[in-house]
Amino acid sequence: FYTGAVESLLTGSITAWFGNTTAQDHEALSRVVRTAEKISRSSFPNITDINNKPCRTRTKIIVKDSYTTVSSNQVF
Repeated sequence: FYTGAVESLLTGSITAWFGNTTAQDHEALSRVVRTAEKISRSSFPNITDINNKPCRTRTKIIVKDSYTTVSSNQVF
C-alpha cells in the first residue's frame, strides 16, 4: 500500500511540474525519488519515464479522437 501511495504522489506531482523545471529541479526531483525508494525499499522509474508515460497515454487518446473526428467528417 505504502509504495503505491508514494508512487502515485510522485507520478502526479512530476507529471504536473516536469515541463516547467530546470536541470537543477530535475536533479532535486531525482533525489526525492531516490529517497522515496530507500524509504519504501522498492524501485521507482526515473523521473523522465514517470513524466513520459502519462504524456504518451494522453497523446494516444488525442490521436485516436482526432482520427475518429476526421473519419466522421469525411463521411458526411
